Formats: sequence, C-alpha cells, structure tokens
Amino acid sequence: MSALKELNQDTVHFVCDEIFNWDKRTQDSLLTAAIGKRYNDDDIFLVVDVLTSENYLKYEKDKLVDVGDARQKLKNIGYLK
Repeated sequence: MSALKELNQDTVHFVCDEIFNWDKRTQDSLLTAAIGKRYNDDDIFLVVDVLTSENYLKYEKDKLVDVGDARQKLKNIGYLK
C-alpha cells in the first residue's frame, strides 16, 4: 500500500495536479508554487517526499524527468484523471 493513502488527500491531489499541469517544473519551482497556498506546508513536503521515494517522481539536475510515466502511474492509482 502506498504511503500516499496516509497523507492529507486534498494535499496529495493538489500536488499531483500542480506537478502534472506544469510538467517542466524544477523541484524548487514546484515547492515554491505549492508553499503558502491553502494547504499545510509540511503536508506538501511530505507528499513530494513520498512521490519521490516511491518512484513516482524522478529528478535529474533538478528537472522532472519521465513525467509521462509518472502521470500513468498516478492515474493507475486514482490520483489523476
């Protein structure tokens, strides 16, 4: 079972949407865009950490890579439409 299920689901969906609507984001720009929104900053960091540690997100030189693969994985578990 994914650790994503244990996190705030509104935040998980927000981060997934933010990442995949703007697939050219760097890790810094993702966090900058997400922090300060209506979601708890700690929750946002946890979601990004889980997505990375569970291999949904991959970064090379601070840029998202294999976004298409990540989108499909997240669709398969119900986090993207």
